[in-house]
Amino acid sequence: MGKRPITFSRRLISSVIPAAVGIPLLVVLAASWKLQHFAIEAIDNSVGNLAERLAADIDDDLGQRVNDLMTLAQSPLILDYHNNLEYRLFQEAEANRQALEEFLGAFAKRTRVYPAIEYIDSGGNPVVSLKGFGDGVFSGDSAPVYFLRAIKSDFDRILKLPDYGYFISAPTPMAASSKRLIYFAKSVKGASGQALGILVLGYDLEVLERKIIQGKVSGQEAVFIEDENGVLVAGRQALFTEDEV
Repeated sequence: MGKRPITFSRRLISSVIPAAVGIPLLVVLAASWKLQHFAIEAIDNSVGNLAERLAADIDDDLGQRVNDLMTLAQSPLILDYHNNLEYRLFQEAEANRQALEEFLGAFAKRTRVYPAIEYIDSGGNPVVSLKGFGDGVFSGDSAPVYFLRAIKSDFDRILKLPDYGYFISAPTPMAASSKRLIYFAKSVKGASGQALGILVLGYDLEVLERKIIQGKVSGQEAVFIEDENGVLVAGRQALFTEDEV
Protein backbone atom coordinates (compact mmCIF):
# COMPACT_ATOMS: atom_id res chain seq x y z
CA MET A 1 0.00 0.00 0.00
CA GLY A 2 1.50 3.30 -1.00
CA LYS A 3 2.06 6.25 1.32
CA ARG A 4 -0.43 9.05 1.29
CA PRO A 5 1.04 12.13 -0.22
CA ILE A 6 1.79 14.94 2.25
CA THR A 7 -0.53 17.71 1.29
CA PHE A 8 0.08 21.38 1.85
CA SER A 9 -2.59 21.45 4.59
CA ARG A 10 -0.89 18.58 6.46
CA ARG A 11 2.45 20.33 6.19
CA LEU A 12 0.90 23.49 7.56
CA ILE A 13 -0.75 21.68 10.49
CA SER A 14 2.42 19.72 11.26
CA SER A 15 4.38 22.96 11.54
CA VAL A 16 1.73 24.81 13.56
CA ILE A 17 0.94 22.14 16.21
CA PRO A 18 4.48 21.94 17.70
CA ALA A 19 4.59 25.72 17.91
CA ALA A 20 1.11 25.86 19.44
CA VAL A 21 2.12 23.30 22.08
CA GLY A 22 5.66 24.50 22.60
CA ILE A 23 4.98 28.19 23.20
CA PRO A 24 2.55 27.68 26.14
CA LEU A 25 4.93 25.04 27.57
CA LEU A 26 7.78 27.53 27.33
CA VAL A 27 5.62 30.18 29.00
CA VAL A 28 4.67 27.75 31.81
CA LEU A 29 8.29 26.78 32.38
CA ALA A 30 9.37 30.41 32.41
CA ALA A 31 6.55 31.32 34.80
CA SER A 32 7.45 28.38 37.05
CA TRP A 33 11.09 29.49 37.17
CA LYS A 34 10.03 33.04 37.98
CA LEU A 35 7.72 31.86 40.78
CA GLN A 36 10.44 29.66 42.25
CA HIS A 37 12.93 32.49 42.03
CA PHE A 38 10.42 34.85 43.64
CA ALA A 39 9.63 32.36 46.42
CA ILE A 40 13.31 31.80 47.19
CA GLU A 41 13.95 35.54 47.19
CA ALA A 42 10.92 36.11 49.43
CA ILE A 43 12.13 33.44 51.85
CA ASP A 44 15.62 34.95 51.89
CA ASN A 45 14.16 38.38 52.62
CA SER A 46 11.89 37.02 55.36
CA VAL A 47 14.73 35.14 57.06
CA GLY A 48 17.03 38.14 56.75
CA ASN A 49 14.43 40.46 58.22
CA LEU A 50 13.70 37.97 61.00
CA ALA A 51 17.39 37.70 61.89
CA GLU A 52 17.86 41.46 61.90
CA ARG A 53 14.72 42.06 63.97
CA LEU A 54 15.58 39.37 66.54
CA ALA A 55 19.21 40.51 66.77
CA ALA A 56 18.15 44.10 67.43
CA ASP A 57 15.54 43.01 69.99
CA ILE A 58 17.96 40.74 71.84
CA ASP A 59 20.72 43.35 71.72
CA ASP A 60 18.35 45.88 73.31
CA ASP A 61 17.26 43.35 75.92
CA LEU A 62 20.80 42.41 76.96
CA GLY A 63 21.78 46.08 76.95
CA GLN A 64 18.97 46.71 79.43
CA ARG A 65 20.47 44.05 81.73
CA VAL A 66 23.72 46.02 81.82
CA ASN A 67 21.77 49.22 82.52
CA ASP A 68 19.94 47.48 85.38
CA LEU A 69 23.23 46.28 86.82
CA MET A 70 24.87 49.70 86.67
CA THR A 71 21.82 51.42 88.19
CA LEU A 72 21.34 48.97 91.06
CA ALA A 73 25.05 49.08 91.94
CA GLN A 74 24.65 52.80 92.68
CA SER A 75 22.11 52.18 95.45
CA PRO A 76 23.12 54.18 98.57
CA LEU A 77 21.89 51.26 100.70
CA ILE A 78 25.04 49.31 99.80
CA LEU A 79 27.39 52.11 100.83
CA ASP A 80 25.38 52.78 104.01
CA TYR A 81 25.60 49.10 104.93
CA HIS A 82 29.39 49.05 104.66
CA ASN A 83 29.82 52.40 106.42
CA ASN A 84 27.78 51.21 109.40
CA LEU A 85 29.77 47.98 109.53
CA GLU A 86 33.01 49.96 109.51
CA TYR A 87 31.82 52.00 112.50
CA ARG A 88 30.57 48.82 114.19
CA LEU A 89 26.96 49.98 114.05
CA PHE A 90 25.70 46.47 113.51
CA GLN A 91 22.03 47.15 114.17
CA GLU A 92 21.99 49.97 111.62
CA ALA A 93 23.95 47.82 109.17
CA GLU A 94 21.36 45.05 109.48
CA ALA A 95 18.58 47.56 108.84
CA ASN A 96 20.43 48.63 105.67
CA ARG A 97 20.85 45.01 104.61
CA GLN A 98 17.16 44.28 105.07
CA ALA A 99 16.22 47.43 103.15
CA LEU A 100 18.57 46.37 100.32
CA GLU A 101 17.04 42.90 100.27
CA GLU A 102 13.54 44.38 100.07
CA PHE A 103 14.60 46.82 97.34
CA LEU A 104 16.20 44.10 95.19
CA GLY A 105 13.27 41.74 95.81
CA ALA A 106 10.77 44.35 94.61
CA PHE A 107 12.94 44.90 91.54
CA ALA A 108 12.98 41.14 90.79
CA LYS A 109 9.18 40.96 91.05
CA ARG A 110 8.72 43.96 88.78
CA THR A 111 11.09 42.91 86.00
CA ARG A 112 10.39 39.14 86.13
CA VAL A 113 13.62 38.24 84.33
CA TYR A 114 16.04 37.64 87.25
CA PRO A 115 15.52 34.35 89.14
CA ALA A 116 18.67 35.09 91.16
CA ILE A 117 19.96 38.40 92.53
CA GLU A 118 22.86 38.53 94.96
CA TYR A 119 25.14 40.96 96.67
CA ILE A 120 28.36 39.42 98.00
CA ASP A 121 30.95 41.32 100.04
CA SER A 122 34.64 41.44 99.11
CA GLY A 123 35.37 38.51 101.40
CA GLY A 124 32.96 36.27 99.49
CA ASN A 125 30.24 36.43 102.16
CA PRO A 126 26.63 36.69 100.94
CA VAL A 127 24.92 39.87 102.11
CA VAL A 128 21.72 39.43 100.08
CA SER A 129 20.81 36.26 98.18
CA LEU A 130 17.43 36.18 96.43
CA LYS A 131 15.91 33.46 94.31
CA GLY A 132 12.66 33.39 92.38
CA PHE A 133 10.54 36.14 90.89
CA GLY A 134 6.94 36.86 89.98
CA ASP A 135 4.67 35.72 92.81
CA GLY A 136 7.46 34.92 95.24
CA VAL A 137 11.02 35.97 95.99
CA PHE A 138 12.74 33.87 98.64
CA SER A 139 15.77 34.77 100.70
CA GLY A 140 17.64 33.78 103.81
CA ASP A 141 20.22 31.20 104.79
CA SER A 142 18.50 28.49 102.75
CA ALA A 143 19.02 30.41 99.50
CA PRO A 144 22.26 29.10 97.94
CA VAL A 145 24.78 31.61 96.68
CA TYR A 146 24.33 30.67 93.03
CA PHE A 147 26.96 33.00 91.66
CA LEU A 148 29.77 31.77 93.93
CA ARG A 149 28.94 28.17 93.06
CA ALA A 150 28.90 28.82 89.34
CA ILE A 151 31.55 31.50 88.78
CA LYS A 152 33.80 31.19 91.85
CA SER A 153 37.00 31.22 89.78
CA ASP A 154 36.12 34.67 88.37
CA PHE A 155 35.31 36.32 91.71
CA ASP A 156 38.66 38.04 92.31
CA ARG A 157 38.92 39.22 88.71
CA ILE A 158 35.43 40.76 88.83
CA LEU A 159 36.19 42.42 92.15
CA LYS A 160 39.16 44.22 90.54
CA LEU A 161 37.22 45.52 87.54
CA PRO A 162 37.05 49.33 87.18
CA ASP A 163 33.85 51.08 88.15
CA TYR A 164 32.63 51.13 84.53
CA GLY A 165 33.48 47.45 83.97
CA TYR A 166 31.16 44.46 84.19
CA PHE A 167 31.22 40.69 83.72
CA ILE A 168 28.89 38.50 81.64
CA SER A 169 29.05 34.73 82.14
CA ALA A 170 28.42 31.89 79.75
CA PRO A 171 25.01 30.18 80.10
CA THR A 172 25.10 28.41 83.46
CA PRO A 173 22.67 25.92 85.03
CA MET A 174 20.96 27.32 88.12
CA ALA A 175 21.51 25.16 91.20
CA ALA A 176 18.49 23.03 92.21
CA SER A 177 16.58 24.24 89.15
CA SER A 178 16.02 23.47 85.47
CA LYS A 179 16.72 27.09 84.56
CA ARG A 180 19.81 28.35 82.79
CA LEU A 181 21.13 31.78 83.65
CA ILE A 182 23.50 34.36 82.26
CA TYR A 183 25.16 36.19 85.16
CA PHE A 184 25.73 39.93 84.92
CA ALA A 185 28.13 41.02 87.66
CA LYS A 186 29.79 44.26 88.72
CA SER A 187 32.23 45.32 91.40
CA VAL A 188 30.72 47.87 93.80
CA LYS A 189 33.17 50.58 94.89
CA GLY A 190 33.36 52.66 98.04
CA ALA A 191 33.89 56.42 98.29
CA SER A 192 37.67 56.03 97.96
CA GLY A 193 37.44 53.52 95.11
CA GLN A 194 37.98 50.38 97.17
CA ALA A 195 36.05 47.26 96.20
CA LEU A 196 33.23 46.62 98.66
CA GLY A 197 31.63 43.62 96.97
CA ILE A 198 29.98 42.26 93.84
CA LEU A 199 26.40 42.74 92.71
CA VAL A 200 25.08 39.86 90.59
CA LEU A 201 21.98 39.59 88.41
CA GLY A 202 21.09 36.11 87.15
CA TYR A 203 19.22 36.61 83.86
CA ASP A 204 16.78 33.86 82.86
CA LEU A 205 17.53 32.44 79.39
CA GLU A 206 13.85 31.47 79.04
CA VAL A 207 13.27 35.15 78.25
CA LEU A 208 15.42 34.81 75.12
CA GLU A 209 13.72 31.53 74.24
CA ARG A 210 10.32 33.25 74.31
CA LYS A 211 11.59 36.09 72.14
CA ILE A 212 12.83 33.58 69.57
CA ILE A 213 9.52 31.69 69.51
CA GLN A 214 7.42 34.86 69.27
CA GLY A 215 9.64 36.32 66.55
CA LYS A 216 9.35 33.44 64.06
CA VAL A 217 7.66 34.06 60.72
CA SER A 218 6.10 30.65 59.99
CA GLY A 219 7.02 28.67 63.08
CA GLN A 220 9.07 26.24 60.97
CA GLU A 221 12.39 28.07 61.09
CA ALA A 222 15.39 26.80 63.04
CA VAL A 223 16.32 29.93 64.99
CA PHE A 224 19.09 29.88 67.58
CA ILE A 225 21.79 31.99 69.20
CA GLU A 226 25.42 30.91 69.47
CA ASP A 227 28.30 32.55 71.28
CA GLU A 228 31.62 33.35 69.61
CA ASN A 229 32.81 29.79 70.31
CA GLY A 230 29.83 28.20 68.57
CA VAL A 231 28.18 27.14 71.85
CA LEU A 232 24.37 27.12 71.73
CA VAL A 233 22.94 29.84 74.00
CA ALA A 234 19.23 29.77 73.17
CA GLY A 235 16.83 28.31 70.60
CA ARG A 236 17.33 25.08 68.72
CA GLN A 237 19.45 24.26 65.71
CA ALA A 238 17.27 21.42 64.31
CA LEU A 239 14.13 22.13 62.30
CA PHE A 240 12.29 19.31 64.07
CA THR A 241 12.54 17.60 67.44
CA GLU A 242 12.74 13.80 67.62
CA ASP A 243 9.00 13.70 68.43
CA GLU A 244 8.16 15.65 65.28
CA VAL A 245 10.13 13.50 62.86
